[in-house]
Amino acid sequence: MESSRHIEEITQGLSFCNIENDEETIISIRLKLLDIHFNWSLHQTRLDGATSEKIVSEFNRKLKEMLELDDSKFTFKSFCCQLTMAQELIKYDTAGALTKVLECEPWVLSLGTGTCSERAFVSIREAIEYIYYGCKAFALFKCGSTAEAKQVLLQIPDLEYMEEKQKSGIYGVKACAFMEYGLEGFLKGLEYISIARTKYPTMAEWHFLTGKLMSRIRHVKYPFATTISDEEENFYRTAYNLDKHEPSYALYVAQITREKAYGLYQECRYNREAYKNSLEFLNKMNEEASSLYMMLIQSNQNDSYVLGRCAFGMAKLPGQHKRLDLAAEAIDQALKVSPENPLVNHYAGLIYHRFLKDNVKGWQYLERAANKNNYPALLDWLRLKYMVDPENYDPIPELTKALEFNETVPFTLTEIGSWYFFSKDDVVRAWDHLKKVTDDHRLLNHKSHFLIMKSKCNLLEVIFDEVKLKLAECKYKDTQEKEELMSIRSQLQTLCPQSHPTDYNNLKSIILMDSNCLMSEQGYDRMKAGTRNTQASSKESWHSRSRNIKSLAQSGSSFSMGGKAADSWRNTNPKQHQIYPGDRAESSNYSRDIKNSNIDLKQGSSKGITGSWRSSTGNIKSLARKGSSTSMGGSTADSWRKNNPKYYLGNRTESSNFSRDIKNSKTDEKNSFTSRISEPHSTEKVSTEIASSFVSYQKPKLFYNPKSNIHVKPLYFPKSGSNNNL
Repeated sequence: MESSRHIEEITQGLSFCNIENDEETIISIRLKLLDIHFNWSLHQTRLDGATSEKIVSEFNRKLKEMLELDDSKFTFKSFCCQLTMAQELIKYDTAGALTKVLECEPWVLSLGTGTCSERAFVSIREAIEYIYYGCKAFALFKCGSTAEAKQVLLQIPDLEYMEEKQKSGIYGVKACAFMEYGLEGFLKGLEYISIARTKYPTMAEWHFLTGKLMSRIRHVKYPFATTISDEEENFYRTAYNLDKHEPSYALYVAQITREKAYGLYQECRYNREAYKNSLEFLNKMNEEASSLYMMLIQSNQNDSYVLGRCAFGMAKLPGQHKRLDLAAEAIDQALKVSPENPLVNHYAGLIYHRFLKDNVKGWQYLERAANKNNYPALLDWLRLKYMVDPENYDPIPELTKALEFNETVPFTLTEIGSWYFFSKDDVVRAWDHLKKVTDDHRLLNHKSHFLIMKSKCNLLEVIFDEVKLKLAECKYKDTQEKEELMSIRSQLQTLCPQSHPTDYNNLKSIILMDSNCLMSEQGYDRMKAGTRNTQASSKESWHSRSRNIKSLAQSGSSFSMGGKAADSWRNTNPKQHQIYPGDRAESSNYSRDIKNSNIDLKQGSSKGITGSWRSSTGNIKSLARKGSSTSMGGSTADSWRKNNPKYYLGNRTESSNFSRDIKNSKTDEKNSFTSRISEPHSTEKVSTEIASSFVSYQKPKLFYNPKSNIHVKPLYFPKSGSNNNL
């Protein structure tokens, strides 16, 4: 009796147990322990606040381009992209996530049957199967198919007993996934691919991915560096040496070699001795790049991606190494293979427009690519429209329509804001768009598509500078606009903590005049009214107080020096060759480019200054003590001192402002007098150029002549800093 009562109690207790729930819990726990996409917390490294829907949209575009370029062939890149997209889809569309996972199965099975064209990945088949079946089980479980998920779990290889080279595959796939998530993802990916490379050192793909990650980090983290580390180059070369049959490896070796040659050229182009010593090496590097491009073109006549990349790379080679005939043939062949491919059409548009100077064909191909939702092609097409008719073209309607593409919203908002700022001189409307994307790195490395800019700028710093100028010189319509400008200044001071709260350097007018000079040089001999107005007023507006010069000197700016050749000046004035912006650990030293040239003056003509007006600080001091009267744009120095007392500190023992000997003239040199500036290397420095005013710099002596009327052609010349190694 007692016994039967006990059994009844146990039975009643068991009736409350749900065996199915226990099984689901066990499966759920096991799934969470798998080293697969759904457990890698990829989204946490995406710091721009992008939603899963937006990221999925980006992946769909990339996958479409991959399949078009590879003739609908599924590859290792497709496998990684599909599974990374699936882990974003699972958050709001479980059925869609499962579909993306299942689309990978034919490629995974081909690794076991020997039908996979990518033979290198057969060696890590167990790792691929581990990741695929783990993702499949996870997606099935989330869709409610518990029984099927349980069966799939039985197919997963045991990670504990895998060989090291198999385990490398898991780290390699993980690195590929993190590569899609911005700078933080690049850094995590570099960490994982390094582990994969250590576990399987003869896997060419791991060396190749290491090089790609280092390149991406360099482009984002050090956008103004022109040099490339040997370490980065060696990873590409190692991949190529391990597998010379993979065209992508040879393509990237050609590209990195061409870029390194260009960086070296930029380093030594204004030092005759250094350039002479480097010339042979430069030629060898460019010859190697050219040979690789030609080899790839000959052996990949049916690969539109390789043909397009090689054509564009060959067109960018310098001098005698540039083969525009072969570039044109290659891009035409790529168009025959993939006539509707947006990427190929984009390359074709750039080659015909930039290098072959055929704007009709350039327009045609860029328009075709833009209409196929290739966003970079859209921007290049809009830029071509603007260059053809800069007075009347307004890109705002088309840019506003482009906001419909979620994945490119930050790009578009930046371009709209840039247009209002540079072309419409409307700071308030520009900021209304830019304040939505202040955390986007493109603002710090901005290169407008509607101005010809040889280098990027920190757009936040430039706008901050303009706001300070407008407030200081009362350039606002009414009290409301003044209050709006003050509000913008307050916000930008937070975003640009290293900038002075009131000093300004008129950066905007410098950029506009630079762009106008470059447009004239390239045959676009038009200047917008806004640019002309800025040029006319810049002499008075950029420098209203003497402390602006001090801030320029501290920020590392380079100034014109009396027409002396750069190489001679560097040799005789080594202390002035590098300008040290304070004692910051991160600061970089930039070189100045100075060419003997024609100086165009508006008033009169007489003998120009050739040679150095001051060879040492002692000469300047002697001039100051004697109180020399020197001609200055039609006004003597004595008169100028009386009329401009705030620029002359005559009573100081170590006076920092001195008179310049400037006569209205033209020099009889061959080249135009050119003043170049170094672009800011980080948000902590803003280097500027005095374009329409003439400023001379002698450390620590400073000089400004407000009445000179010298017009120069400023060009940006960013000298790479030391931050080119990871």
